[in-house]
Amino acid sequence: MLCPHCETPVLAAQRPAPAGALCLQCGALLPPVGLAPRLLAKSTQLARFGLADQADPILKPSDHPTGST
Repeated sequence: MLCPHCETPVLAAQRPAPAGALCLQCGALLPPVGLAPRLLAKSTQLARFGLADQADPILKPSDHPTGST
């Protein structure tokens, strides 16, 4: 694995915790192991219900008259 900030190789043995570990070179917070597959799975799940689509939203705001009441 590479540090996302300085691209220094980080060995799994150097990572004491699955989350919240720091890069020994630059001190950047390292992402948890397996983060990319979890994000992809969540994005796929949201897209299944139309919640992750970058197109027009499913629900649109209603048109309220701007005139006086």
